[in-house]
Parts: sequence; structure tokens; C-alpha cells
Amino acid sequence: MVDTYQYLISISFKHNYFRDGNFKTLQVSFDESTQRLLKKLGLIVKPYHGGVHFLIQDPELLFSSPESKSLRLFLECNDPLYINYSSLPEYSPTHTVLYFNNLNPVHNTDNSTFLLHSEKNVGKKDVFRISGGKIVFKTYKEGGRYHFEDSLGNDISNLVEIKRIGSDWHLLSGQYNGAIHILTNGEESERIYANPKLVWRKPLAIVELYLPTLYKNFKQEEKLEYFLNFHIVKTKWKYIIVSPLYKDLKSPTILNGKKTPVFESLPKKENDEKVYHTFQSIDELPLLEYSEDFYSLYTNENSLPVIKALPRASPEQLFYDDDKKTMYSHIYI
Repeated sequence: MVDTYQYLISISFKHNYFRDGNFKTLQVSFDESTQRLLKKLGLIVKPYHGGVHFLIQDPELLFSSPESKSLRLFLECNDPLYINYSSLPEYSPTHTVLYFNNLNPVHNTDNSTFLLHSEKNVGKKDVFRISGGKIVFKTYKEGGRYHFEDSLGNDISNLVEIKRIGSDWHLLSGQYNGAIHILTNGEESERIYANPKLVWRKPLAIVELYLPTLYKNFKQEEKLEYFLNFHIVKTKWKYIIVSPLYKDLKSPTILNGKKTPVFESLPKKENDEKVYHTFQSIDELPLLEYSEDFYSLYTNENSLPVIKALPRASPEQLFYDDDKKTMYSHIYI
């Protein structure tokens, strides 16, 4: 007898940096407990560029699963530059992880899909500090009322110990593995993802799919899709002309394809001995893998461009101003 499978769900990773909109450099892996659960449930995983499909033999097995049972997906990016072209406020590649679950997906009524984050794009609400056994309790104050919950809202205070080590207060999570929401005087003050291992290969993101909720969403939709939407970084572009070929240009300017000025000329600084002209974008411009927009260098002496298509900004080089508020892309000509 041939086993028959039916479509269960797709999880799509979207990123508007990429030309096709798919965050195709993300890869999915599973821990040992999830691999065992996949086998037990008869689930088949089919990754593709920009997401993953799940097929199942008997969806009713999801319904009969305990409330706390979940599939845990680890998302890793094989492009180290993702941090430069992805807008991830408060995210640190070494100290935090992005965490998502399907307990409260946001229903997009336009196309019957669900977002796994509360905002339009992945943002600071999805950032969790990581713990390898212990973590500094940043918001601890003596006399405060502290309460610890997992993602389901269950009280896990008995699994967490507060202890002073040196000058800092720490959370000791023992063998607990998962998200911890810290409530201070009834309000959430910190989000932590605890892992009992002191050293572990931290992914970019963790997606936890609770099985009864997955079954409920599956029964409600003809084709169930969960989405993660990542947003681009925008920077101030700065064209720095250092080639002697363009030293004597008269009143140069940079225009877009519609002949609209998008850049302003900056006055030459005293220490810019080898810089002949500098232009800075009036507004921040997006970093994109590909765009049909282009910028040309003109002078007021000729209607034809001196350089028809200037090179675009790349995620490889980013610079901050002195107050760390504005990000720049330097492009040398």
C-alpha cells in the first residue's frame, strides 16, 4: 500500500532586499527532539528557496497532541552580510535571537495567510536575549515582584532561580529550554531564550509551531501559510569622486532616471585633498539586491550624462556618523 500525504502548511521567509522577495539564503534545521517528533507524526519536510513545506499523513495526530508539544525550527543564514541589509532593531548576532511561534498569528485577510510577528515586519518585539545556563537579569531591583512565564503563559517561576554573582544578578534556568517572559510588577520587562547548553550554535531565528494551534489553523484554511517578513535597511548614499578624470567637472550633479535630483553636492573639506566632488542623497535610500532605478552624473555643460549608470550602494560597507544615528554607504568613483 502506498502512503498518501496531504499538504499541511508552508512557512515563507520574505525579504524585500531580494529581487524576487524571498529570503532565499535562510536554511532550516531541527534539534533531535523535533526530528523524533517529525518521524512520529509522519511529517515530511520539503525546503525550498525562501521557505519550507510540511506534508502529513494524518493531521488528526496534531489535534491529539498535548498543548505544549511543538516543532522547533532553527533558521540560519548562509550570507554573513544579512545583518547589513536587514532592518533588525536591537538585534545582536552574538547576544540575541529572533523568536517566533504560532500561538497568536496575525491573520492577513487579503490573502488568507498568517504573520508570525505582531508588526508588519520582523522587529524589536521579536528579539530575545539568549542564555547559556545563566544570564544577567538586567531589570532586577530588590523588592520587585517577578514572575516568569513560558510562551503559553504557564508559570515557570519554579524553574528559574535569581542569584547574585559578583556585582550582577543572574537568572539560572537549569535544564529549561525555551522562551522565558519576565514580568516585573505585572508588566513584561525582558524576553529571554534559555538553552541549557553553555555553548551552542546560535541560529538567526527560532520558530516554534505548537501542534494543537497548527491543527486549528489548518482546519480553518484551504491552504495554510505562515509568513516571516524581513525589511530592508536604508542608508544615506555618499558618492565620493576621487578619479582625476572628473576633477574639472563644472557644476556636476546626480539625477535619477526621471532627471530628478536625488543627491546634493557637499562642500569640500580641508582634509579632502584627493577628493574632487562629494554628493550625498537627500533622503535615505534602500539597499537592494537589484533595482531598475539608476543614477547618472551630469554637468550643466552637456545634456548627456558623464556617467550613465553610477554603481549602487552595497551592504559590504556601512558607516555611522559620530552620534551613531545615521548610517551611510560610501561609494568611491
